[in-house]
Amino acid sequence: MNNMKKIIFLLCLISSPLWAQQAFEKEIRNYEKQDSISMPAKGQILFIGSSSFRIWKTFATDLAGIAAINRGFGGSTMTDALYYFDRMVAKYQPKWVIMYEGDNDLSKGQSPEEIAAEYKLFSEKLVIF
Repeated sequence: MNNMKKIIFLLCLISSPLWAQQAFEKEIRNYEKQDSISMPAKGQILFIGSSSFRIWKTFATDLAGIAAINRGFGGSTMTDALYYFDRMVAKYQPKWVIMYEGDNDLSKGQSPEEIAAEYKLFSEKLVIF
């Protein structure tokens, strides 16, 4: 019986949102390392979201002359954006936030209503700027 509890606990851990966010920790730390070398100025346009932003190879060229930061992290969801809000949004104190999230959320079974509620939470956190 004791082993059964361990197995159930392990399954709960694997399926928890925290486990999912850990998948992005390496990417987030890489951004933090870049920032420790050269912190972007506050008040820029922040692009945050899933891999569509992360794999945008011509970002710097396409937005030349525009003060913008790309902080896409592959395959993320609104839950992930909320989880990393302080580390990936608040610290930059952006003037604008351009976000791309939602398709990964839908593919993982979240309803449009659940995603909309998370977008609302995210936008409420932006009020602090």
